[in-house]
Amino acid sequence: MSGFVRDRVKLLVDNLWPSLLPGDQQLDAYKLQKVLVDSQWLERHEMDEYQLEHLKNLVGFAVREVPFWRSRLAPDVIADATSLADALARLPILSREEVRDAGDALRAERLPQGEVLAGTMTSTNASGVTVHVATAELGLKWRRIFDLRRLLWAGVDFDQSIAVIQSSGPGAEEGPSGSRYERWKDASDIPFRTGPSFRLSARESVDEQWNWLKRVTPTYLYAGTSLIRDYAQIARDGELKFETILTRDEVVDDALRTLASAKFKARVHDRYTSAETGYLAIQCPDTNAYHVPSEAIIVEVLNDEGRPCRDGEIGRVVATPLFNLAGPLIRYEIGDFAEAGTCDCGRSLPTLKRIAPRREMLA
Repeated sequence: MSGFVRDRVKLLVDNLWPSLLPGDQQLDAYKLQKVLVDSQWLERHEMDEYQLEHLKNLVGFAVREVPFWRSRLAPDVIADATSLADALARLPILSREEVRDAGDALRAERLPQGEVLAGTMTSTNASGVTVHVATAELGLKWRRIFDLRRLLWAGVDFDQSIAVIQSSGPGAEEGPSGSRYERWKDASDIPFRTGPSFRLSARESVDEQWNWLKRVTPTYLYAGTSLIRDYAQIARDGELKFETILTRDEVVDDALRTLASAKFKARVHDRYTSAETGYLAIQCPDTNAYHVPSEAIIVEVLNDEGRPCRDGEIGRVVATPLFNLAGPLIRYEIGDFAEAGTCDCGRSLPTLKRIAPRREMLA
């Protein structure tokens, strides 16, 4: 394992027990992270068996309750599959254009008892293809679960402060002065005691954002990658330091990591998500590689022949969220590219060495 500490995340989770807030929701959220601490080390065949079971459940539900899948798949298409690879090979690739054109036909007519429709997720890719996907509460719950896992993998100290700069969403305040909150997020999302958070709209000018950051001097920064580059253009050397910069939205490359280190003395911790699928991968706690959160999603990286890419090959990202029954996406080709790989940390979760900019595929 190349000197990495296998139980780094487990130790962090254990040490957070004294700061756990009272309440059943908080206790459940904590216990689930304890489960995820172990599942990241499962043998690959154990995770494949888990995913195969949930994939069969997803496909069975989709054929029964979703008009699009009812017309596309036979009810028993993967019923007798004995391996995850076999099951996936029997299922067709779902293109982004097909999701766009399917419209409401991709929405479940009925949800299982206890499941609740939570709304619609919308995204537009670089080619201008917009998709709208119905989302159930369980799908959103997994997003919140992985939001917390991401912070734990980043190794943050929740007692410190964080600044969040974004255009919309809970707590994204307007105005150059921003707003201060007593916590990072709601206790149901982060069930521990936290320090304060500062929030500002990304619609403010870059100069106003930077001056605001100098006033609030946060330990951690959460912002889009393009903003990090913008700040580096106007910041004087040593003017402001961050312990960690938590990035979102765009591809993080080695140049950005070097820039953040040189300009802000900060390490970058990244995630890979899409609005319609949720989390696709989270940066490893020990390296710059990304791990697929296989507990809730199957992610494939496929070559032009539709076969899994070998280490070092760049291919198409194909995703199957396992728990969004409101608008099931089965082998959905997002329109992104990634480099398949391995990671020295020893985790058994699949590895994306990096998310590849689309221009690499068009060159």
